Amino acid sequence: MIKPEILAPAGSNEQLVAAVRAGADAVYMGYGGFSARAGADNPKGDELARAVGYCHERGVSVYVAMNTLILEDEWKSAVLAAQDICKSGADAVIVQDLGLAHLFLQSAPDMPLHASTQMTVHTPAGAVLLASQGFKRIVLARELSKTEMQEIVCSSPVETEVFVHGAMCMSVSGQCYLSSMLGGRSGNRGLCAQPCRLPFSAEGSNGYDLSLKDMSLVGHIPELAKMGVTSLKIEGRLKRPEYVAAAVAACKAAVCGQELSPRLLKNLEAVFSRSGFSDGYFTGKRGKVMFGFRRKDDVTAASSQVFAELHSLYREERRSVDLQASLKAHVGSALEVELSDGKNSVSVSGETVSAAQNAPTSEEQLRKQLCKTGGTPYFIEHADIKMQGNPFVAVTQINALRRSALEQLSALRRQKKVCEFDYRQEELCAHIADKTTIRASFSSIGQIPDSARMCELVFVPLEQCTAQPEAVKKLIESGFNVGVSLPGATFGQEQSIKEMLKKARKIGIESALVQNIGQILPAKDAGMKIHAGQRLNLTNSSSLAAVQALGIEDAALSFELTFSQIDMLGGDIKRGMLVYGHLPLMLTRNCPAANGSKSCAQCGGHGTITDRKGESFDVMCRMGCSELYNPVALCIFDKLNGANADFYMLWFTKESKDKAQQVFKAFAEQKKISGKATNGLYIRGIE
Repeated sequence: MIKPEILAPAGSNEQLVAAVRAGADAVYMGYGGFSARAGADNPKGDELARAVGYCHERGVSVYVAMNTLILEDEWKSAVLAAQDICKSGADAVIVQDLGLAHLFLQSAPDMPLHASTQMTVHTPAGAVLLASQGFKRIVLARELSKTEMQEIVCSSPVETEVFVHGAMCMSVSGQCYLSSMLGGRSGNRGLCAQPCRLPFSAEGSNGYDLSLKDMSLVGHIPELAKMGVTSLKIEGRLKRPEYVAAAVAACKAAVCGQELSPRLLKNLEAVFSRSGFSDGYFTGKRGKVMFGFRRKDDVTAASSQVFAELHSLYREERRSVDLQASLKAHVGSALEVELSDGKNSVSVSGETVSAAQNAPTSEEQLRKQLCKTGGTPYFIEHADIKMQGNPFVAVTQINALRRSALEQLSALRRQKKVCEFDYRQEELCAHIADKTTIRASFSSIGQIPDSARMCELVFVPLEQCTAQPEAVKKLIESGFNVGVSLPGATFGQEQSIKEMLKKARKIGIESALVQNIGQILPAKDAGMKIHAGQRLNLTNSSSLAAVQALGIEDAALSFELTFSQIDMLGGDIKRGMLVYGHLPLMLTRNCPAANGSKSCAQCGGHGTITDRKGESFDVMCRMGCSELYNPVALCIFDKLNGANADFYMLWFTKESKDKAQQVFKAFAEQKKISGKATNGLYIRGIE
């Protein structure tokens, strides 16, 4: 069984040193502002190259996270950043944006590409599709159970990476828009303001129902290793270096099969936790026990004594690089020292060795002095000593040659392995929508009013379509062009989804609205026309071209874009805008409404939570996941003149049939709906 890699965060130089000295096999860091942790000290240019050199000298790999969504007017800067990463000698790049992935695959095919957890890969089909596109590693969603994870790992053609310690967002990564909508700071852009850690409460709860405890799978590392997971990832680029060192040390012990020190685990919890740790997703024990928030006791647990103990884990250089060494001391010839790390070799010569006048230098004395590598990342367990005659070698001579050899070897190890970057800008035609059509998605077949006949496509939930085939057939017979919408996530349900898609196809449905990269292959296999939903987070021309290359018919754009940003998008794939609906704020596998006094049976799949200002947010459950919705509906019917979209999408969630009828009437009249409404982010935009 191959030992998995321990991958640690390096959000600052202090974290980097702590991670490497504590025993990490690899580190990940952001690049400038193109990182999901834009608040970290993300290096670029020479700083990045120096960080890579420091790590490579010590045998540690470096992965650079460029895992934010790229806006069209940032594309030139993104290209320069990609080129900089390739020049730095980094070992891989982590991306979320499909357009950015396309850029690396075309311009730097030798740069290994890792799919960020923000791509929401949580099914075997998702891993298979990304592997076919050229990705070398998939960072799996945190919400997977052991069984689900094992299914992906066993079927994945590429490496898999799993989070084993650190913060857990309430939302599935890449599927949270709460910070965007409440304050204009996008989590998909690395600027999440963490409003989820503020009070949100279901009836009868503790008042923090969007806040989960931190994850810890340290105790499950032997299972993950046996499963075949490639890399064990520690979250925390914004935390203290002591936290990083403690997490790395704990993972290192688990990987090496050592007994975990209770003291170390206690200190790890003390330095940062939210009411302790949880393994609820991995074990399948979801629910109230997973929720937690930062209490006074959590803060005061991190005493100066705890920090002092943890600092000892990385106070000194870690001697982790094994060298082969030889020394030749032949009387009458130059003293020679050779060092090799298995890939790089150096040889240095000194003064001519003289014969001893009295006691010659012994082989053991030569070996002992040669192997003194303290204060460096190197160690020499065995050295080959070749002697001829009765040599006398001064200690200072050996020390000088050893130091020179180590310096030269370090320089070789730090040398940048530059990845070729050959960017040729693709000329995409300007996109001008000709005739704009209308589509609608409903959460229930019973919501659909007669006025929806104006739609070129109406989407109904896949699971309802197969459960109520006769109702769907009636819709089709009465003139509706019906498609099926897939849920935001399908944890552990890939086979069921495949079967339902085939059933839907048999009753005459030809179109599928997909919301995740892992739903594309199942929909293709069922013979469906594929329409990309807004949860694929398409924000630039290159990402649109990338999904078009996957065989997708058309795409709904991210609702985090402004009107002017949409106008910039080129290419010929048809694109649409969400123009009405209660916008999804979170997709979560742990229902926040269920954290209160009401059971799921009492809730009936439609609950509410309330924020500290008394605002009520709907929570609706579907196929094992819950979605949190904005309390005020998006409605921009009065602002659509000149909008550059091929179709408009109306999104119905909790509306009654009568309310849906009113919405269609308002759309036809190009008026706002009655009551409160929001322009969303189309005008004010995001950071």
